[in-house]
Amino acid sequence: MPDGEDVIVDMLTAGHMVGESAIFEQNRHTSSAQIIEDAHLISIPSNVLKEQIRLSPTLALSMLSSMFRHHRRHYGEIALNAMQSAPQRIGCFLLRLCPANKKKGIAFDLPYDKTLIAETLGMKGATFSRSLNILRQKAGVHVSGTRIEIDSAEQLTKFVYGPLAAKYKPEKM
Repeated sequence: MPDGEDVIVDMLTAGHMVGESAIFEQNRHTSSAQIIEDAHLISIPSNVLKEQIRLSPTLALSMLSSMFRHHRRHYGEIALNAMQSAPQRIGCFLLRLCPANKKKGIAFDLPYDKTLIAETLGMKGATFSRSLNILRQKAGVHVSGTRIEIDSAEQLTKFVYGPLAAKYKPEKM
């Protein structure tokens, strides 16, 4: 932010880029990233990347396509978040973490600290905790530490998206 305050706007996972806007904004960085778990990074100097983009239309189109998919997903989430309650936002986040091949008895560990998830979803820790309790009661989501168990992806989807549930397929992170 202009006053120097950090704001978390997204959580990136495998295959995402960060800092790509510097290519188009005369090397001005408008964002940064913080690594919160083990990661393999590729750092490409902007002058090298710009030259490769100039030489390879395929690379240029691939980068633009990747950036477009990320921005479409991100802006869609922002619009959806503006209309959702805190429990629905958390439910949406959890649905993106669900394995595609499991519909019932889903279990996984949160990949991020709960405080970081809460901040990213635009809520305080206490709201996050209360919302998890609502998800337990209304959507069959059980939380023990970082372990998440979801009775039914369909039940959680109906809670999160209501009448739109049949049309919605969450994009993976």
